[in-house]
Amino acid sequence: MPPGNYGAPPAPPGAACAKCGTFVTAGTRFCPQCGVAQTATKCAACSADVPPAAKFCPGCGKPAAS
Repeated sequence: MPPGNYGAPPAPPGAACAKCGTFVTAGTRFCPQCGVAQTATKCAACSADVPPAAKFCPGCGKPAAS
């Protein structure tokens, strides 16, 4: 047998939810566990991208919309 990875198949692409840590597959808009958005939103004050679950805008420091 040639060398290689014969274990479990690789996990689907995705990442952990920034709020609760649940694995969320790529392309999912909301966490199925806690409901937080998985895509960045725009800050109302400065239009910077605000990551999901952020409490403050990284561009201007204003509180993120909830």
